[in-house]
Amino acid sequence: MKLTGLGLPSEMAEYIGDDDAHSCPYMFLWNPIDLGRLGAYTPIALVNGDATAAAGEKFTAGDMGEYEIVTAGDGGTEIILGTPFKFDPSNIEEWKSVY
Repeated sequence: MKLTGLGLPSEMAEYIGDDDAHSCPYMFLWNPIDLGRLGAYTPIALVNGDATAAAGEKFTAGDMGEYEIVTAGDGGTEIILGTPFKFDPSNIEEWKSVY
């Protein structure tokens, strides 16, 4: 059985591993840096008139590429950053000091 929850690499590093001493082989998290960047590019696109926040609309978020505005579960709209980043034994040591 695998269990999941919320945590930062700095909080999860001691649990990430491939052996029986570690309880979690990997974790996923959206990169907070990219979330912040997309969170900045979005209002810029709205202010510049490149987007109106209508579902189905696409805009370019600088060097991050193109994003589509989609209908959210509550009836509003949202932008999905994309696939979350995988933290595992090969990279957890590097990232635990960042987040």
